[in-house]
Amino acid sequence: MKNIAILCRALNTGGAERIAGLLSKELSKKYTVYLFLLEAKEIVYEYSGIIVDIESYGPYYETTIRTMKLQLQIDVAISFLGSINFENLRTRGRERVIISERSTIETMFPRMATMEHKIRKYYNTADAIVACSKGVRHSLMNTYGIDENIITTIYNFIDKDTILKKASSDLDKSTQAFLNGSEYFVCVGRLHPVKNQERLIRQFFHFHKQDIRRIRLLIIGSGEMQNELCDLIDNLDLQDFVRIISYNENPFQYMVRAKALILPSYSEGLPNVILEAMIVQCPVIATDCLSGPRELLKGTEDYQEHVARFEVCKRGILVCNDLTEDNGNTHFMADAMRWVCENNLEEIRVNQAEYMSEYTNEQILRQWIEVIEKADKKTIDIYEAEKKLIDTAEHVYIYGAGKHGIEVYEHLKNKFAIEAFVVTRKGMQKNNILGLPVKELDDVLKGSGEAVFIVAAAGKNQDEIIDTLRERAIDNIVLPFN
Repeated sequence: MKNIAILCRALNTGGAERIAGLLSKELSKKYTVYLFLLEAKEIVYEYSGIIVDIESYGPYYETTIRTMKLQLQIDVAISFLGSINFENLRTRGRERVIISERSTIETMFPRMATMEHKIRKYYNTADAIVACSKGVRHSLMNTYGIDENIITTIYNFIDKDTILKKASSDLDKSTQAFLNGSEYFVCVGRLHPVKNQERLIRQFFHFHKQDIRRIRLLIIGSGEMQNELCDLIDNLDLQDFVRIISYNENPFQYMVRAKALILPSYSEGLPNVILEAMIVQCPVIATDCLSGPRELLKGTEDYQEHVARFEVCKRGILVCNDLTEDNGNTHFMADAMRWVCENNLEEIRVNQAEYMSEYTNEQILRQWIEVIEKADKKTIDIYEAEKKLIDTAEHVYIYGAGKHGIEVYEHLKNKFAIEAFVVTRKGMQKNNILGLPVKELDDVLKGSGEAVFIVAAAGKNQDEIIDTLRERAIDNIVLPFN
């Protein structure tokens, strides 16, 4: 029996993490499954297997992952989402490495320069890549040059029985009082810029101005945009018609009663929420983003053409993803809402039911097992290759002289001959930190010899550094070992 490791950040939030939990349940029927979690304190999603709490071993989790893979004699390591995919590839031991890509990175907002760098540089070293949709596969091949022969498209597991059971629950009294018998649209998703609930609220405002039915909008979700979205609702005087409800484990009770589910995202992979809506036969209005909605609602894998306004498809409605929709210069999403209110949607519901009757976890599990059981296995050790790159370089710099840069230096100073901290512009920056000079990038590049830059920053700063180095055609970029 093979030992399988499933690597993900947590099992308490996010669509990819939910799928990781469902995959562990299915694979546990055939394999010994370990779940390597970076955050294991709060587990919400269903799972099967043995939890390996990576966080409990200390801050340098790549070392822990590599050690545990060897100790547990892992045969196949499967990871979910970009940052964890990177850790999986960089901790390769004797095991076969499968990474699962869940989104189209080039459409993410804000842009993720570091993730794009990781995809271009490392993804072809995977033994296999599972893309959650044909659109994600298209993105990996055509945008990032990933070998089509290692990419397999496997759709998401979906727990139909649980969804139908939860959908029968009654709405809470507070929500019933807010609705006051009115019909409503529903949006389900974390409150994040890429999910673009701001567009939805502005489009609902245009819809509402002509709506005599007094239809409401429920937004089910939690996240960083909550205060901004609440302010927008207040500014548009929609307090009596739009309500944000914190995310809970039963969004299905809202979907089953809704006029339609609305998905306004800039970017998706394969939205679970559309599958969930189709299970309870809730019509769907979704932006024609790359990717997912086009495949599920229209049944096409062609991503060359896009919807110009809105298009009524077999299983839902696609709306153009133009930025003019954000500020209300166009209001095609509002038009789609009106169309839903004015037309009979029975054919869409029938088509949804037919599609989901053929959508089975058994079929998806067979596809996963086929990928797992393949014998081909690469021997590329990224960790050792990058150590050798640093050891043999004539110059080694830490790019970043802030707190993160100092932490990286302290961690690596006894392993590598680090020459200096590098910053883009010094400004008021010190000339020396911990006995090491601080230099501007342009001054460093005037020197001769091969140089390696260890990027010591996080978030937006890390993206800016990656962009700066790539603009200067520098390829010897190493992200710190954790």
